[in-house]
Amino acid sequence: MLKATNKGDGFYSVGWRIAPDKIFNRQKLLQFLGELKIERMKAVFITESGIFGYNSTSDGLTEYELDESFESRLELIFDKGDDLFEERLLSCLEH
Repeated sequence: MLKATNKGDGFYSVGWRIAPDKIFNRQKLLQFLGELKIERMKAVFITESGIFGYNSTSDGLTEYELDESFESRLELIFDKGDDLFEERLLSCLEH
């Protein structure tokens, strides 16, 4: 897993790229993503139910099915957040 962070103009961003052999639980992801209090989120996840893209704005969370992806990835943009993003993300992995 690779992590990148950035900040500017009063906002922070954090992103992860996750190896394709790490499979996420779709229901746990939906709960995690739906509870985020952030400005914007873009993601693609390889789940036990297939590959899904996610987009979150002030209008809400959207989910769409994809045919393929080389990896899972997530980018969050926020003005303030917690240090638990990564811990909460990893708790969505299938065990």
